[in-house]
Amino acid sequence: MQRNSNKLKIAIDDGSAGVIAARSRSTPRLANNRLLWVRDYAQSKANGKVDSAVTAAALDMIGIDTLGLDKQDRGYLDTLMRVFLGGPAGLEAIAHTMNVSSDTLEDEVEPFLLRTEMIVRTRRGRMATHKAFEHMKVKRPDASA
Repeated sequence: MQRNSNKLKIAIDDGSAGVIAARSRSTPRLANNRLLWVRDYAQSKANGKVDSAVTAAALDMIGIDTLGLDKQDRGYLDTLMRVFLGGPAGLEAIAHTMNVSSDTLEDEVEPFLLRTEMIVRTRRGRMATHKAFEHMKVKRPDASA
């Protein structure tokens, strides 16, 4: 982050670099894109000064949460938890409910959610994990109901 900020002639502190890195899914391309967004946000809202608070506000504005989940990731989890009560649910059913291509979900959304242990794939379908319910601040449905 520091090297790329130097190339872009943006002064960022270690805290800001850490916030961007933490919300970038360990993906350099995403980190660079988010750095550019933070730069633009800081120029328009903070007189070009980048600090941890400005960085967090910039990423919050575009819907990137502390784990790096974006709007589409949270929509997937919300659909799985609210509509399908945490699963199991088939990929096609989730995709149709969200009005999104199943290929998009399988190729772009699910890999990160699987890696971060927010969902699991079972033979019966996708299921939200306890970690996902906690992160989304959703009460887990009663298993006996």
